[in-house]
Amino acid sequence: MLKKMTMLAMASAAIAAFAVPATASANWTHDHIDIPSGQDPHILLEGTWGFEAEVGDVTCHETTFTLQLTGGTTDSHLKSMAFHNPTTKCTATGLLATICGENSFTGGELTGEPTGTITGAKAIDIEGIVLHTNFGECLSLTLSGDLTAEVDKGESMGNLSLEGTLDTGGFGEVEVDGNLTITPEGTYGIHFGL
Repeated sequence: MLKKMTMLAMASAAIAAFAVPATASANWTHDHIDIPSGQDPHILLEGTWGFEAEVGDVTCHETTFTLQLTGGTTDSHLKSMAFHNPTTKCTATGLLATICGENSFTGGELTGEPTGTITGAKAIDIEGIVLHTNFGECLSLTLSGDLTAEVDKGESMGNLSLEGTLDTGGFGEVEVDGNLTITPEGTYGIHFGL
């Protein structure tokens, strides 16, 4: 009887060991090497960014986002957004251009530190964006909400497409899109481990 109870206890322990899910961890990587805890590199996302609204569209051809990765995790924070030479690189269309001028967009200021969270193998949700934009002396809009950055290939980031909907605080919503490349060069991605 003691032998049977011992075997039953061992079998129960073995079943319990298989029933408990393994805890997975994930880390940012650069060129397929984990970025260790304590190292929080900044990467630049550069390219075209813009938004579409009922009153017109804005397209900026030279925009830079600074994203800080937190080593040892998959956390990130959007630190800044810059429009290079906005009066010659950003153009407005529609009613915005008619009222304020085609080259009236003079950039924006990002407040706070929106957070980036990995959501699946190919997406990063950027949450908590508050961007104060200016069209010269003509108009100021505060865009707020969340965006999604889609990675160009499964586990590596060489290019990102940026999309989502931001609220204007009284003027409706704008549809955001963009196509960004990453510097410094290399392959950034995520390593999943147990």
